[in-house]
Amino acid sequence: MKKRGGIFCAGLLFLAGLAAALAQEEGVILRYKYKPGQEVIYEYRQINITEMRKGEETQTHEERTKGKVGNFALSVSDEGVIEMASYQDQNVLMYKVEGEEQPLGDEVWPGLFWHKFNERGQAVMEKESRFVCDYFEQMEIIELPEGPIDVGGTWKTGTEEDRCTYEVLAREKIGQNECFRIKGVRRVSLAQDDLSLIYKIPFSESSGEIDVLFWFAIDKGYIPKVRATTTSELIAAQEDITLSGKSLYTLTLVEEKSFDEAEISSRRKQLEKLYAIQDAIDAQEFGQAESDIEAFNKVFPDSPYKEVAENCKLLIQAIRQNPLPPVRQR
Repeated sequence: MKKRGGIFCAGLLFLAGLAAALAQEEGVILRYKYKPGQEVIYEYRQINITEMRKGEETQTHEERTKGKVGNFALSVSDEGVIEMASYQDQNVLMYKVEGEEQPLGDEVWPGLFWHKFNERGQAVMEKESRFVCDYFEQMEIIELPEGPIDVGGTWKTGTEEDRCTYEVLAREKIGQNECFRIKGVRRVSLAQDDLSLIYKIPFSESSGEIDVLFWFAIDKGYIPKVRATTTSELIAAQEDITLSGKSLYTLTLVEEKSFDEAEISSRRKQLEKLYAIQDAIDAQEFGQAESDIEAFNKVFPDSPYKEVAENCKLLIQAIRQNPLPPVRQR
């Protein structure tokens, strides 16, 4: 009996080991697991170096910034669709031209993005982000693979013009979180027409590449850490101008919070008010916008989006000093 028991136990151990091996081969299904009222807050730092060459002349600009990114889950549907308010602010720490530091203001540049995506990170709905920037790149939300994945696994997203390839490099811990370390390489075709309008230069060629390392927390269902390098080059052959840039970006999770239904309702109202203010600015109804900003500050004095409201006020002042034609309604 003793011998048979030993064989039986050995058989169980073998089966357990086989099951574990099969589970490992099958991999892990990665999904975002935000809950309503959950907020994850990151700190980011960025270094941007831009070089403009015209003939044999060269001018170099260097900028260092830091800021905060906050993702607040407003709702999660039964199908796993996550409604999120994403906030980002930016403070310029240093700005140099040809190695000489330039004077800095104390401005905070905020961005706000109201959107929905499914548990794989695929966009379901996007409300246009019109607060300073049309859209800020969200490196902490990537499109995840449909099926299970493990170390060595790869997947692709995007189109031929904007393709991103991902590979799981390792499984390791960030703090207490078991994570996949994932490498992403994204090659993009830059919007030449838009950039020509910004720089007032007719660019004829453009290219860009983003190399990123993500750490995806398997059980938590979010990304706690990002490191990215972006390179780009624009060529205006007629003007003999080449504009090249390199950016180094780090994003680190610093805090996670949970809020009740009252705060969720408050955040939604804040978003609605801020988007209505921007609608009024677009329609050049500045008196209405200023009245709404004042009301917003009174009703929501501790709003995490108060810098957005303040920036709307500054935008009105700037437009009044340099009037713009009315925005065409879409």
